[in-house]
Amino acid sequence: MIKVIALHDYSDYKYGGPCYDGGKYGFSTVFRRKAEYWEVTYETTSVFSFCKNCGKFVHRHCTRHHECASFPQECAKCYLAPCPREKISWDEVIARVVAFAAKAKDVELKHPESYMAIHLVYPDGSRRRYLLQ
Repeated sequence: MIKVIALHDYSDYKYGGPCYDGGKYGFSTVFRRKAEYWEVTYETTSVFSFCKNCGKFVHRHCTRHHECASFPQECAKCYLAPCPREKISWDEVIARVVAFAAKAKDVELKHPESYMAIHLVYPDGSRRRYLLQ
């Protein structure tokens, strides 16, 4: 049984400054097994405000910017009325993994440190990583 599945799209990732604040970010979609569903969260290497519930950057001129700055992982919309984390079925997880793997075949890696990978975490803590590119 798999506990966590993470899809890492680092196809435009460039180590150093660009991976934090220069537009060459890595992005991940993480699926965590719950009792009856899988919970989805999003991650990035960027230092800019990013909502891990909806996977979108915060617009730096949002109407509630002072609150965005206080909650760097939540966008203003998510702060004002928290967007719920996605809850999906195992079939939807599989569909997203298959679509990610298909996308990886056609993506051009832009830098030597760029990659696309799938990570699996098992209940005993063991991990497997599959590089797709």
